[in-house]
Amino acid sequence: MITKKAGIVSLLILATALAAQRGFAKTASGENISNMVIEGENRLRVHPIVPPTPWSPNPFRETLDILKEHSVASAFNAPALARPPVVFPAKTMSGKPASPWLNRIFDSPVITLRLKTPQDDRKVDSTFLVKDSAGKTFYEKKTSGKMPSEMAWDGFADSGEPLRVGFDYTHSYLIVDEAGNPHRFAGKSFRLDAFRFKAGGNTVIALNPDTLFLDRSSFKLSRDGADYLTEIKDYVRSGYGREVEIKTYHDDQKFALARSNAMREFLLRVLELPENKISSAGLPLAAGQYRHAEVILK
Repeated sequence: MITKKAGIVSLLILATALAAQRGFAKTASGENISNMVIEGENRLRVHPIVPPTPWSPNPFRETLDILKEHSVASAFNAPALARPPVVFPAKTMSGKPASPWLNRIFDSPVITLRLKTPQDDRKVDSTFLVKDSAGKTFYEKKTSGKMPSEMAWDGFADSGEPLRVGFDYTHSYLIVDEAGNPHRFAGKSFRLDAFRFKAGGNTVIALNPDTLFLDRSSFKLSRDGADYLTEIKDYVRSGYGREVEIKTYHDDQKFALARSNAMREFLLRVLELPENKISSAGLPLAAGQYRHAEVILK
């Protein structure tokens, strides 16, 4: 949080990722529940079953018996059980090992600025800027009037292009009050290695290949790369049955295809999808493109 003496603004920048939690689980034989969605640390949750209580009220009782008991309504009240019997399944097993809970892929909004606004209705002019690693303006938003309490950036350029994974960006926020006094706040530079967004009705997950693989010439996934694909796997399971397309962009098209195939083999192995549900492609770099990989859920 940054606070100016003039009392105009207090700024809180939220653009953090959760560190991956690494864990291991032993395999077990049993009913195949490998297509379930795994969320949270308690990946397997067993819900007890409360069996129904036998109860058959008799609507044809003798009138004299009802008069003797001086109670009619009680005959039709279900019995109250303070401690009903609870039945748990005898076994809950999976033929697949449980994966660790991961949350490293960024979703929109990428940056959220929360501002402590003045109590009065003073007017300000503000400019929010995001610049790329070359120092060029990637995104710009100007506002005029009462200072907003929040400014959010969805990770897209003014042209509609998503940010480039593996590249550095900087952001700043400029406020000019009614007296013409400027107040500038510059955030730290940041880089995203994985970014999930919507495009053309599909979900696209862009990935930095330098993080996915052991080195620039390798086809073997790194530990970070396996973590990213594990998180993608759990996300794909939530839309089980949809097609998955893997694309890798590189100067060498054959090299790109080999990397896409390595990612495809990983997802096929852990998802147990039909092979025709996951496709892979290696694409050469066209004008304006850069080295990266994409996993597209259609």
